[in-house]
Amino acid sequence: MSLLTLLAARPAQADAVLTIPVSVQLAALVSLSAPSSADLGSGTPGGSISTFLGPVTVNGNQQSDWTATVSATNFTTPPGDAHRTITTSRVSYWSGDSTETSGQGTFTPGQLAAGDAQTLDSPRTAFSRSGDLFANSATWNPHLVIAVPSTAVAGTYTGTVTHSVA
Repeated sequence: MSLLTLLAARPAQADAVLTIPVSVQLAALVSLSAPSSADLGSGTPGGSISTFLGPVTVNGNQQSDWTATVSATNFTTPPGDAHRTITTSRVSYWSGDSTETSGQGTFTPGQLAAGDAQTLDSPRTAFSRSGDLFANSATWNPHLVIAVPSTAVAGTYTGTVTHSVA
């Protein structure tokens, strides 16, 4: 049984890391912050790796309804051939409920529970807010599950998960 490690952005580390933009601004009305990395750990071919990514927060000013989206790249290890790639169709995400909100309006998770998880083979709604036009914020701690292909070879895999807001 071989062991593989997932890693993003920092190949020198032994543990897996996931890059996420730290701050995104939209017309000074909405901002998003998220951890710049998350430890994804290690897994074996045919197994899965499951972890929380860390808190993601959107702050909206007055007159700002918003939708946060999430997308990902494939996770690869050089040279990145079929046995060295974990495609985004094997990477599942669910936002979970908010861990904290402020202001008024309706805050809606993109995927409330594990059973609602969606693969990241296309951009997905992570969280949204609508309603009263007052300053607001929402924080959630999304969960990522990577189904490691049984044909995967041992190595350090890199990839990126990106949150954005509009």
